[in-house]
Parts: sequence; structure tokens; C-alpha cells
Amino acid sequence: MALLPCAPMLISDFDYELPDELIARYPAVDRRGSRLLELSDTRPSLRGASGLVACR
Repeated sequence: MALLPCAPMLISDFDYELPDELIARYPAVDRRGSRLLELSDTRPSLRGASGLVACR
């Protein structure tokens, strides 16, 4: 697979609106319902976080 050239990233590339009520303050008691936003080439989607390995 060939690597594509990348444009330089700017801090401003990460500026976006995030309503305060969407920011988690504490982890969910039952983490099986936790989700991650996954970005791909086609479109963003939500996926479960249950398959992640815990770091120690």
C-alpha cells in the first residue's frame, strides 16, 4: 500500500463545537454501553468500546 502525502496539521484543525452536556464527567457504571466515535474514509460511526484492552 502506497502512503499518501499529508498536508501539515494545524491546532485549529481540531477546533469544533462540543456542547457541555455531551462531555462525560465520570465513567459509566456499566461500561458495556460505552461507545467510541470512529472516523474512517467514508463516514464517522459509533462503535462499542468493549473490545478495547485496558492499559496497566
